[in-house]
Amino acid sequence: MDDFSSGSDQQSNKLPPRQKSSSSSSNSGESRQTMDVEPSSGFSMPGGGLVGALVGGSIGGIIGALIWGGIAYATGYHIGYVAIGVGFLVGLGAKMAAGGQASSLTGGIAAGLAILSVLAGKYFTAYLMFANMMAGGGLGLGEIQEFGPQDAILAIGYQIAETREEAGEELDWPEYEDDEAEIPPQEELPPGIYDEAAAQWNALNEVEKAEKLAAGKIEREEMQAAFAKAFSPMAMVRNLKLSDLMEPLDYLFLAIAGFAAFRVGGSDDED
Repeated sequence: MDDFSSGSDQQSNKLPPRQKSSSSSSNSGESRQTMDVEPSSGFSMPGGGLVGALVGGSIGGIIGALIWGGIAYATGYHIGYVAIGVGFLVGLGAKMAAGGQASSLTGGIAAGLAILSVLAGKYFTAYLMFANMMAGGGLGLGEIQEFGPQDAILAIGYQIAETREEAGEELDWPEYEDDEAEIPPQEELPPGIYDEAAAQWNALNEVEKAEKLAAGKIEREEMQAAFAKAFSPMAMVRNLKLSDLMEPLDYLFLAIAGFAAFRVGGSDDED
């Protein structure tokens, strides 16, 4: 009995160490697995840093373009050093959004965005200038004037002149300087046509005159709307070429802005 109990005690004493060892190895495996998982932080998808750089750089570029354009509009000058600041802002945004994965690729993205942002700032300045001209009537877009009897007579006169020219008649159109402030209605048409148009107008009854005045008003409003659309700030900006906005020195600052964005957006704090 003593031997049996002794053997039993020995067996019972040996089991716990094996269970502890198994548990210990299990915990050790869990610890190793935990240690293997911990370093995986930030973007979990390959190329996540590039996406972040693109988004962050774009945000910085939009802010930089607005600042660049606003300063240029307020001062009347495109200050080159501001373009360099735009590049720094784009690079900083790309670097921060890259999530610690800054590299030469994120720097390249920042450089491209910086160049686009500076150019966008140029076009934004032009837009503000055109909008200001439109608001001040600089393009001749004032309030629509009332279409009156005098305008109706001129419209009839131009129709008479067009009919005669289509029939092969040569008309002696008056010559005058474009910068003259105001031209008498009688001098806008070839000799004799204004009087003929006035006679036709006077021969109309009141209802016919009212109809012509209403039609003339509608036509004038449509022409004014078409003119405003053709010379809207956005339409005029779309017609601008890059050479219309850039001076030789601007290309230098454009390159420097791209380089600044590349250096900031591609730098790693650990390097």
